[in-house]
Amino acid sequence: MEHPSGMENEQGIYEWPRRLRFLPSGAGLMSPEMSRLRKNLSAGFYTLFFTGIAATQAGAKGVVLASTELPATGTIITWTKAAAMTGMALKVNSGSRETSGTLDQKQETAATTTILSADKVQFLATRKTTAGTIVIDGQERPSKQPEFLLKDIPVSLERKDGAWLKPTLESGEGLSEAQTKELLDQEAVRSFKEGLGIYGLGEHEAGEKWQIDVSKVLSFAGLDKPAGTISAEFVAIETISGTECATIKLTFDVTGTLIDDVKVHLQGESVTHRSIADRIDLDSKLTGKVDMTASPQPGTTVTVTGPIQTERTNTVKKP
Repeated sequence: MEHPSGMENEQGIYEWPRRLRFLPSGAGLMSPEMSRLRKNLSAGFYTLFFTGIAATQAGAKGVVLASTELPATGTIITWTKAAAMTGMALKVNSGSRETSGTLDQKQETAATTTILSADKVQFLATRKTTAGTIVIDGQERPSKQPEFLLKDIPVSLERKDGAWLKPTLESGEGLSEAQTKELLDQEAVRSFKEGLGIYGLGEHEAGEKWQIDVSKVLSFAGLDKPAGTISAEFVAIETISGTECATIKLTFDVTGTLIDDVKVHLQGESVTHRSIADRIDLDSKLTGKVDMTASPQPGTTVTVTGPIQTERTNTVKKP
């Protein structure tokens, strides 16, 4: 099983220049003053290269935004997410018949993650609710509540020799296939998966922009192994509720699949405040357009197109 937290040893996405160009020798450059200057500059560049710091301006601060290490043992992270799709265009094709309608849906989820040790975590899903309506051929139908197989059931994940083992219940029993799917769809699991692929293991600085290698992103906005483009901007370092955070803006145009083989095309942008000390998102807002295609039964295709908004808020309780 692909390990759910995505904390394998990926390479950082921030690459340093291979060559450093120093001042050339020549007429007017070999005075004692210029010789000392060249030595100082060379020593400075040498230090920058081997300490992994590439300052673009005086006082620039490089920070690491992702890590393979878990937060401190005893840390409890509470995750909440609200998603809304309103005024969505809906089409159903079944054989030679095509019907159309609209979809409005809101969903809220919540869960906690407890760090049990340097290589073990516990997930506890506490809320998953859906409300909305579907209108097809003028007939209104309420949205069905999704299954919630793991409500208030602790699930443990353990890492051994760098690899994550299959999730287990407190009794030591394994999860059913349906429970495993539900677990991997949890925001608390997906947020860990996203971090390394987006930020890598290298340092980033306020004002920096970079293109993300999507092939290294295991999960993005609920999509498994997305394809397409994602660009990032480290907008600023800000203090949010007393915590120093990196404000990150992502612009994306990606395709991928949801947990039930729903094909998705997502375009838009998001703004995230990520704790620099804990390397955890404290809040994030996403706005965009989504196209979803599913085949709920043979011979039937359902497509949904329209705007989407999501808001995530996470709190970190330290030991």
